[in-house]
Amino acid sequence: MPLMPQGTQEARITDVYLRNSKADRPYLVVTFAATGHDGQESHAEWNGFLTEGAWPIAEQGLVAMGWPPAQNGFDLELLVVRKPIVGRTVSVNVKHEEWDPGEGKPKQIRARAQVGGFALKADEVKAFSSKMRASLAAWSGKTSAVPSQAQSAHATQPVASQTDGAPPF
Repeated sequence: MPLMPQGTQEARITDVYLRNSKADRPYLVVTFAATGHDGQESHAEWNGFLTEGAWPIAEQGLVAMGWPPAQNGFDLELLVVRKPIVGRTVSVNVKHEEWDPGEGKPKQIRARAQVGGFALKADEVKAFSSKMRASLAAWSGKTSAVPSQAQSAHATQPVASQTDGAPPF
């Protein structure tokens, strides 16, 4: 798959899921596609890391993609199972970087990150979402007693707002 060119551009969100890092820490992945002047589709990926230190950046990116975590009960299961942001067009800032996949493989150039990977299974997403809901709320300065999106009045109406801001890369 061709990489999106570097720079700011409009791109369509094609998927959102959780992936495990090498350190066995789940993180959010949002994939993007854009069609160039030549009609060829190119791809890029955004990673939202779910640690206390990285959460403000991930939260800002999700808001820019039209999914404010606090207004959606910090329910990552809703985000990765129902995929309410897939199909939206947002402004992204793509940067190419060198990536070392390790294990003796040659270094590669990627558009922020390599597109693809192994998504977590539905039961793993549900367990992780439940575990993280209180932490994400606390890191955002909200009460940790945030109800599950499935229990919320917004269960079928996730909050969405189109923004001109690019997800932070």
